[in-house]
Amino acid sequence: MLHCLRILIRQHSKLILIGGIIVVIISLLVFSVGAEPLGSVLFLIGIAAIIVAVRAIRKSKNISSDSIAPINGPTPESATDYDTMDGHEFEQYCAKLLKENGFSNVEVTSGSGDHGVDVLAERDGITYAVQCKRQSSNVGNKAVQEIFSGKDFYKRHIGVVFTNQYFTAAAKEAAERTGIVLWDRDKLNSMIEAKPIARDAHSVTETTHAKTSKLSKQVDSMIGRIVSQGRAARISKKDVLEIAAFIDDNGVDFPFPNELSNHMRENRNNVRTADILEVYIRYQKNLVMEQETLVKARKLRVKKVKIRTCEDVRVCDVCKKHANKIYNIDKAPQIPLCWECRCYYEPQV
Repeated sequence: MLHCLRILIRQHSKLILIGGIIVVIISLLVFSVGAEPLGSVLFLIGIAAIIVAVRAIRKSKNISSDSIAPINGPTPESATDYDTMDGHEFEQYCAKLLKENGFSNVEVTSGSGDHGVDVLAERDGITYAVQCKRQSSNVGNKAVQEIFSGKDFYKRHIGVVFTNQYFTAAAKEAAERTGIVLWDRDKLNSMIEAKPIARDAHSVTETTHAKTSKLSKQVDSMIGRIVSQGRAARISKKDVLEIAAFIDDNGVDFPFPNELSNHMRENRNNVRTADILEVYIRYQKNLVMEQETLVKARKLRVKKVKIRTCEDVRVCDVCKKHANKIYNIDKAPQIPLCWECRCYYEPQV
């Protein structure tokens, strides 16, 4: 919830700043008529709002001198030495590769407080948040979860995990469900050689974003509103129908995961765009909220979590398999477990 609150504050930071200034002015007027206790409270609230808004504006524009590091790493001329680089060198290496391949506004974030994002970039009006993983083994789904959260923090269209290795099956599945793009060793070598790589499902996602940026922002905004209301928040049918109509009326090929579309058609009759969209939004809402639960639990040094299911809904076989089982927090299966999952993590204190 704190993560969602921070997103909402950044989205409305200018309004909060104006509101804070107005409250301070009102507090001074209240002081002038002798109501000092009320004036003091209003003054403190106004000042707090101004401070929060200014900090949010600075973060959203990345103007803090500590947030961006200069790009001064190895020159990306060959693929012979990236396996021997340390993590920081690899981040610099990837940033230079992006610039060599037509990306603009390429920036390397700082090592602390980067929310899992190492490089920010832009190309053809699409903004990217990139996590760079220089590893000796294949990358798991933890990196996908981190960049999914970091992409929202930096308000980027696309989240990317970029590695010198390949990805586990769990990472590929998580990326397919969250819309995260995976760039593996083949993509890395292709960028070094400046040759186009074959278009796979993830590269198709990139070009689709360019066509559907307005729609994606609507969906992201809806998810943000729903998540900010808590676990019991209801998805507005009106919003779903409006966005579904936008998709259908404009012939937009919104990048729903193929797995989701197949699931809906196998389990329901006469599936509409609105039906798929509602399940997709609910899935994304649950994903964000349950990841936030794990983040909070780790901060409290919780070691284990139990997977619980909602008692008032039908539970699928996948959810039954994990229901009421206790897992080490770093090895717990990712919730949602399926497209229409109603499970949730219960920290074991």
